Amino acid sequence: MANVGFQRYFTVDPGDDVLLAIEGVNIIDQTPPAPLKAAGTGVVCLVAEYEDGPFNLPTEVVSGQDFQSNFGQFGYVYNGVPAQNPCARTRFADATLTPEYWNGNGAVAVSGKNFFRLIVVRVNTSVGTVNFTRCASLTGVGMFTYALQSGQHLDTNEGSGTTVSTFTGVVASVLSVSATYALTAGETVTLAYDGLPPFVVTFLAGDTTQGNVIARINQYAGFAFAAVSGGQYTLKGRIAGLNGSVDVIAASSGGVLTALGLTVALTPGTGNVGDISHVKFSELQTIVQAADVDVKVEMTPSGQPRIYNFFTPGTGTLLLETTSTATAFGFPFGVTASAASGNAGTIPAGTVLTDGTQQYVTMQTTNVTAVTQANVTPSGPGPYTIPVRFARDDDTGTASSGGTINALVQPLQLDSYVVINPSATTNALTEPQIDNAYLTAFNTTLNINSIARLTNIMLTARQSDTVRQGLRQNVIAATAAGLVGRTGCVRPPLGIAPSVAESLIAEPGVGATASDRVDYVYPGASTRIAAMAQVGLAGGAGFTANGIIDVGSDIWLGAFMSILAPEENPGQDPTQVAPWMENALGLESSAFAQNLVLQDYENFKSVGICGARYDMDNGILFFQSGITSSTTPGLTNINRRRMADYLQDSLASAAQPYVKQLSKSARRQALLNTFISFAESLLGRTNQNQQRIAGYTINDSPTTPSELAQGLYRILTNFRTLSSLDSITLMSTVGESVQVDVLAPGETQ
Repeated sequence: MANVGFQRYFTVDPGDDVLLAIEGVNIIDQTPPAPLKAAGTGVVCLVAEYEDGPFNLPTEVVSGQDFQSNFGQFGYVYNGVPAQNPCARTRFADATLTPEYWNGNGAVAVSGKNFFRLIVVRVNTSVGTVNFTRCASLTGVGMFTYALQSGQHLDTNEGSGTTVSTFTGVVASVLSVSATYALTAGETVTLAYDGLPPFVVTFLAGDTTQGNVIARINQYAGFAFAAVSGGQYTLKGRIAGLNGSVDVIAASSGGVLTALGLTVALTPGTGNVGDISHVKFSELQTIVQAADVDVKVEMTPSGQPRIYNFFTPGTGTLLLETTSTATAFGFPFGVTASAASGNAGTIPAGTVLTDGTQQYVTMQTTNVTAVTQANVTPSGPGPYTIPVRFARDDDTGTASSGGTINALVQPLQLDSYVVINPSATTNALTEPQIDNAYLTAFNTTLNINSIARLTNIMLTARQSDTVRQGLRQNVIAATAAGLVGRTGCVRPPLGIAPSVAESLIAEPGVGATASDRVDYVYPGASTRIAAMAQVGLAGGAGFTANGIIDVGSDIWLGAFMSILAPEENPGQDPTQVAPWMENALGLESSAFAQNLVLQDYENFKSVGICGARYDMDNGILFFQSGITSSTTPGLTNINRRRMADYLQDSLASAAQPYVKQLSKSARRQALLNTFISFAESLLGRTNQNQQRIAGYTINDSPTTPSELAQGLYRILTNFRTLSSLDSITLMSTVGESVQVDVLAPGETQ
């Protein structure tokens, strides 16, 4: 068969003129509409207090390591010991008389859980700021002690002249006076040196000469303790310095002391160190700081001595003159250090400061540069302004006047810095002040230009009446702010009675925050915080011997929902999809939680409480009823609310590209087709295992010509969701006369 025409391809209809320009077959290869990109459903935003990171800035974390790197862990690590100075230790929310420990601690909130996606917002609970300014410094060699000789010195110069710091140490020495050596056999003298145990010298017959007496003393001493000195002899210890001594303790008779020319007395060594051959860091520090009031000596965390010019931080210099002779410390001589030039690195969050009475910790890891950089403020020597809180984060801290926080409890490894609070700090934040800080953090999640715009599930590590109301307002305000639909999880205080949680009127009962966008979870659960277990009861208030503590169940529910498809009931068995729910070790330890019965859970469901339960046989936390706090018929199921948000957000996102486009009939039909295609993908016609809805209706019948002329295009979308198998009922009859369909071989009806 002959090909009598041309075959031509087009991606769009080129028009009749082109199609008729030549005979043949024209193929228009049209691009199908892009599949609708469904909205996300598992993005969790957790508002809490953390040990590090920016304040009030929604930030996504992508792994546990990413979380720790940017927001810290439970407390800080000092000298290898974890869980030190953790935040939110003791809280008395809503003026309760009993504290709830870790109410607001973000590390406790996330412990043991997995999230599909997690955004965190750090609440600002700082009480003031401190300035860090770098000083000129010189670093020596780290050793336990330093071997010097008496008279060696360090010569410091900060640009205004040389100051000499001399180290001296002389052994203790006792000179005999008018010794006659008239001794008889068996006479004794008790001596000691350098703080060692005493020894008794027993003289023999013939020990009546200087030489024999010296030899006998040295025999018992074990070294040349006695030696000739002119016409007499001396007793000398071995330690050159204040730790040395010669001690004439006693004799068998007064005549022995006369014969030896000695007097009962303790004679110490002299100098300004304990032992010149084993000079300690503390002695280096004392001697140099006493000689030169413009410098200080500190030991770095790695054990190195460091001298720094604290008198002119930020601009000063420091030189150890080459005339110095105390080389054992390992300081560089003839090198001028400058505050303007140092090491690049960080001032870690958790750095401990003091005003002499109270301790504070820095709240943010702060990057510092080696030198001043253009367009970077602060940089170089600083000052670097860093927020602080009380190291013991409870309600006991009192304000420090400006200029009184002026010492580091442990120097930084990076460089020497002076610290000062430029203005007074406040008292520890009151509970209402902490509540307000949370409300501020909540508001940052309503910014349509931040990552928080993607939030589907809002959580908070703190519970209080104000915070619960704030979360409720947040999830409702999100839709009005042009964001995707949100739900949130809240909880009451730990340890309350079921009747308090069931209240439909009074805080902290479920009714006070009732909404189909709020899931109220009760009771709490118990879990183990590994870092706390390493420290045990030594950690103080809020710590337990085994690290097992009570926490709210609301974060467990939020984490579980984040990995579930929105149409799924979060009351289902979490064993397969969330095995990490086994990290909950049971319900909270209160007697109320431990004695819940079936009737309690029926009551919970009737008032809108998502009741937490614990399967002791399989060791896993689960939720009895996946319901919202709303009791309005049709709005009670969590999966209905979440699926509605998913469907509506997905369709709204698909419609966005059409907004303000010309209202062509083909364009309107394309939008309808996109909606229908999306709905069809949820029906699971070809694979029932992929079914997500029971049915749908989509058309534009509500749109009138008048509305269309005004630019209003209405599309009716109705979706019938799938119900969950909430109640599987077994109808069972057992007996000899029961009629059955299947019989065993040889049996008859």
